Amino acid sequence: MSNLTKNSLIVIIGLYGLGLTNLSNSAVLVKEKRWHNHSTLNVVFLNGEPALHSKVKMLAPLWLEGTSLKFSFFDSLDTAPEDTHIRISFTSHNGSRLGAHGEYKSSFATMNLADVMSQDISERSIQRIILHEFGHALGLEHEYRNINWPYGQHIIEKFTEECIPRMRQIGHDPEVAEQRCHDINQSISKKLALTTAYDERSIMNYPASFALDNGMNKTIEATHTLSILDKHAIKRWYPKSP
Repeated sequence: MSNLTKNSLIVIIGLYGLGLTNLSNSAVLVKEKRWHNHSTLNVVFLNGEPALHSKVKMLAPLWLEGTSLKFSFFDSLDTAPEDTHIRISFTSHNGSRLGAHGEYKSSFATMNLADVMSQDISERSIQRIILHEFGHALGLEHEYRNINWPYGQHIIEKFTEECIPRMRQIGHDPEVAEQRCHDINQSISKKLALTTAYDERSIMNYPASFALDNGMNKTIEATHTLSILDKHAIKRWYPKSP
């Protein structure tokens, strides 16, 4: 038996042990935000140094391995086609429009990667930010919005409260910030999303520490690579076959 076969068997056995064998439905993909299969997504940089562009060009395609999607990168709007699907700025904040948003002829950013400009940030953290935001750009939501999130509504309320000052910081007034944070932090129903298994190792999870109802402390560690379930889910939802 080859080493590759042995490693594959180890992964499969491990997944059975974790109860995570429904690979096709792991992670949280919003149905109406899914790109058409076999799409080529035009990605344009609105600003930023060539070194930052190179990091994005190297890391973002990790999401597309084994899928039917492709990225086509352009270093400015001047060189890009009329329709641009992902427009990246390195100013303001971190965040991304979710999946197929419909505004392809605009010049406004759909993704912001401000923190990768920090002098103190590690390469691992840069990788996490880029992979996480490109997950959103492909239609994936945060893992804690999974209807099978196991740690209670009070943690979601904590995330919502922490969201409001960030929304204020990027220009939303108090009422809009509160409503927006409520909307983007609630569980998504199965009618609206493709999801079953909750994946704590997903790049789409938020690192967090909190107290559980039983008094125990729980920590969700930051991840810096795509999880096994991230990879299986994205291949299932954007298959190479028609």
